[in-house]
Amino acid sequence: MLDLFRSKSNAMRYVLTGFLILIALSMMTYLIPGFGDQSNTAQNIATVGDMDITQQEFANLINRQMQQGQLSKETLKFFVPQALNRLLGEYAAVHEAKRLGLTATDQELADEIKMSIPQLFQGGKFVGSEAYSQFLAQNGLTVGQFEDTLRRQILLHKLQAMAFEGSVVSPKEVEDAFRTRNEKLKLQYVKFDPADYKAKVSPTPAEISAYYEANKLAYAAPIQRAFEAMVVDEAKLGANIPVSDDALRQAYSSQMDRWKTPEEIQARHILIDYNKDLPNKEKLRKKAEDIAKQVKGGADFAEIAKKESQDPGSNTRGGDLGKFKRGVMDKTFEAAAFALKPGEISGVVETPFGFHIIQTLAKEGGRVQTFDEVKANLTTELRRAQVYEKMPVLMEQARAELTKNPTQAKAIAEKLGLTYVNVAAGAPGEDIPGIGVSTPLSTAIQAQAKGGITDVVQLDASRLGIAIVNDVLPQSSQPLAKVQGQIKDLLTAQKAAKLAADAASAFETKLAANNRDFDKTARETGAKVVTGDPVERVGTLAGVGNMATFPELFDLPAGGVSTVRRIGQSAYAFKVIEKLPADMALLPNQREQIVAQLRETRSVVRRELFEDGLVERLRASGDLKVNQQVLNSLLSSFGG
Repeated sequence: MLDLFRSKSNAMRYVLTGFLILIALSMMTYLIPGFGDQSNTAQNIATVGDMDITQQEFANLINRQMQQGQLSKETLKFFVPQALNRLLGEYAAVHEAKRLGLTATDQELADEIKMSIPQLFQGGKFVGSEAYSQFLAQNGLTVGQFEDTLRRQILLHKLQAMAFEGSVVSPKEVEDAFRTRNEKLKLQYVKFDPADYKAKVSPTPAEISAYYEANKLAYAAPIQRAFEAMVVDEAKLGANIPVSDDALRQAYSSQMDRWKTPEEIQARHILIDYNKDLPNKEKLRKKAEDIAKQVKGGADFAEIAKKESQDPGSNTRGGDLGKFKRGVMDKTFEAAAFALKPGEISGVVETPFGFHIIQTLAKEGGRVQTFDEVKANLTTELRRAQVYEKMPVLMEQARAELTKNPTQAKAIAEKLGLTYVNVAAGAPGEDIPGIGVSTPLSTAIQAQAKGGITDVVQLDASRLGIAIVNDVLPQSSQPLAKVQGQIKDLLTAQKAAKLAADAASAFETKLAANNRDFDKTARETGAKVVTGDPVERVGTLAGVGNMATFPELFDLPAGGVSTVRRIGQSAYAFKVIEKLPADMALLPNQREQIVAQLRETRSVVRRELFEDGLVERLRASGDLKVNQQVLNSLLSSFGG
């Protein structure tokens, strides 16, 4: 691991805890017995060599897929075996890479981090370990998890480079792939979309009421909890911390470079670009020297810049470049411009862009701010530094006392100077009086049974909190008046979907009776026919979507008619108007890309076969084990 990317402070631990609660790790701890005990190998889903696939790792993967809407309880049983097999294959490949002596160095890891999260390297400089940890926590990862994953990827890439690169792709394969990719169809289609039928349906009050009575459990109110909370606020705590003038002056004196305001100038220039006429570079230098003499002699700099300067970005403004700091311009240009006094004009300055005549118009900054100018901000910083360390200590003390005396939350808060809140009935996501909406705290509270005390939680950038749950209130159904709008929308969507499905079935029946005559069937059923623009296999057809969903259409002849295809709740029928072959004259422009894609596809197939073979070999040797009981327990916790 890289020490560069580590933060060991207690305060940071609470920041991470707050963000991790957001991604429902606390929920997993509540749902899965023994979860989080990394020392207990029985809680690992699988072991490959000396590497474990933990419940946490796999649960996070499932959670992210479900939160992004890419996975539901219904598809969970299909997704999990595929995901586990792929993960086992990757771990088996990493195991093989280690056996072959391949390693991922710290420098390779640092380079990979820089490529993966470039925003952490502003101006090429690392922003710091705390920002790094927080960024990962917001995405449901710890530093260790993220770096372990990157190391595995580095080993996989090295193994892939050794085993799978360099496959040969024949010219015929390239041509066939080009034809497949670039052939186009001109299509007509009819679409049966439930949205087009919504105006034709309106659920009655009786239907809404009947649905509500039959599905009351689906409209149960969120489980509420009675709880007391204690919060420490950075500003409130810091206001009582004295900062002496001596401490402020010492901090000021030790950071003198920090108080220096950056030097900034406004300048204009005239550019003679020799790159466009290198053989006459010396003649152009002479021209620049003549211009320099003119402007130094009193000629109007702006007018000559408009006529002679070859910098299209500034010549229309009389050469004015505006204000800029050091590090923005070419180094030679910058040195010359910052060396000039306001109003002074340079001689000819040569840079890779050409010959410049520069005039510095104004200078600002470059001075050291006085102690009085920075005193207020410095006071806030010194207080914050002390507060940052005191806050978690104070909250741990509050939690310890609350554990001993669970009925004395208010007295403990008053004793320690904490904000106290008593909530008689709070639901997930609701505004907490005196605190506001705090997803981390709300999530932590909902994970507790009666009498449970949360861990210290990061509420936001400046507050920590804990809570004790005094009661878990019985769940009740929401009244019909509150949910009837939802039910009406649901019933409307269901009825509209049935009308669309019935219309699609009627079209298919009529199409068969009409001997696949698309135009006649559309006229007789009143279906609206849409003619689309020519579209490729992976192109998008307006009103339909990506054609990769309908690969069979490219096998139809001109004039061919498809069966009715149902995609989601909509249905489509197509007629091929025209088939447009690929323009082989464009092949040279795509050849390199196609070759790369074919190689990558071949590499993926080989890699999967290779990984499958490794998995079987490691199973046979006992170096790969899957704990089916733990996997089943995890699945059941997600409702799978």
